[in-house]
Amino acid sequence: MKKIKIIFRIIKRSLLICLIVSLTGCIRKEGNETELIGGSNEESSEQNTVIVTETEKHKTDHPDEYYIKWAVPVYINVKDEWLEKFNSMLESDGFPFGLKLIRIEDDSTVEKYENFIYSCGADIVFTGMGAMKDESGNIVSLPERGIKAGKFVCLDEYLKASPIYNAKSEFFWNRAAYNGSIFFFPSEILQIDAEVTLYIKDIPFNGNILSLSDLVTENTKVFYGLSGFDFMHCFGYFYDELKGVVVSKEGEVVNPFDQEKCITWLRLLNEWYKKGILVTNASSLSDREKCDIRLGGKLHNREISYSWKKGLCRNYNCATAILSSSERKEQAFMLLEVLRNNHDYGNLLIYGIDPSENNEPVDSAYLTKLVFGIDDGLKQVDDGLLHFEKDDDRKRFYTEEIEISPSFYLDFSSDYQTLYSIVKEYLGVDNNIITSSDFDTELEEFRLKYTEALKKVSIN
Repeated sequence: MKKIKIIFRIIKRSLLICLIVSLTGCIRKEGNETELIGGSNEESSEQNTVIVTETEKHKTDHPDEYYIKWAVPVYINVKDEWLEKFNSMLESDGFPFGLKLIRIEDDSTVEKYENFIYSCGADIVFTGMGAMKDESGNIVSLPERGIKAGKFVCLDEYLKASPIYNAKSEFFWNRAAYNGSIFFFPSEILQIDAEVTLYIKDIPFNGNILSLSDLVTENTKVFYGLSGFDFMHCFGYFYDELKGVVVSKEGEVVNPFDQEKCITWLRLLNEWYKKGILVTNASSLSDREKCDIRLGGKLHNREISYSWKKGLCRNYNCATAILSSSERKEQAFMLLEVLRNNHDYGNLLIYGIDPSENNEPVDSAYLTKLVFGIDDGLKQVDDGLLHFEKDDDRKRFYTEEIEISPSFYLDFSSDYQTLYSIVKEYLGVDNNIITSSDFDTELEEFRLKYTEALKKVSIN
């Protein structure tokens, strides 16, 4: 009798699948891409069959309009079964929506990124890891472009009525404010990027990075994980990456090329690189750990010999926004609240159904947390970052342990993107004069361009 029931259920399910396929013809597609629930964008009949079957057998099978759509980079690892469980939890907890992920595949230019996120039907979007190049090769800020074009919802009224606003430090929100209003959920990871850290194997350090030249031999390996003028923090200045400016503790904008220490340090890095001492492309934590000296980057186990406070400033990188075009703005905000109020949801997206059995690389979890913007209160892995178990811990950190960069209070009333672009051109992650074979020539080009652009930036 039991065997007959099982056979009957199999026949019933097969008939239902056939009915669904015959009515729909195919799974809905956007252009040439199949919209997946957290999966790959590879098209195949086998992939489509799996999607139909898996959706059919869960109670979270709903019309497409039931789901909040979130546009995220294609490389984010959220498995199908994790998202199915996530949606099942939402339904069990009484929320009138589920979550679908739309994969952003092309971020080669800001125009391609914008065209996709504004036309893919998303309610929530990841605004990018940082500044992007436009089709002319200029470096621009997608978040600022989006605000000026009216693409993003102002969150002021939503946040006033939400407990998550008071749970965080006011400065946490203001770091991503634009002209006094909040348009983004800031990343909880980047908001604690408050120091330049140094590790030296078995050697004491006096805080003078130029003295590292006395410790380095031809057999030494030095990992350099800084970009831009981040190293100026080691000389008592503040570097505002978003604006491309260096500021003194007194709040005066200075030209770093007027500081001899700046030139000396860049030249030293270039010499180390030419001798094979400097490592700039260590792709994983284990690669970095092989280096005798590590400056910047994520430090495993918080092995720090010395640190310099950076002074937090405004930062739109890795932010999350709700699109003005969304017809589900309130529910999209509710979903972002859920991720920050109930850590079971966040842990599921980052680590999976059973975190103890998830063997994803540390860097993979780090990227996923960057994109979803969550970290506080989640299960933590040994990634060398500062973490906060409670919101009060973060508040205390902002109040007692960090400095606020004087640039935070400066009004840059004219376009400073040219200055930012110049810094990225010469001291960026992909292009950096410290690896140049013609260092002196490129350094002089850099100095002239930066100095001229700085004269044109109006600062109040």
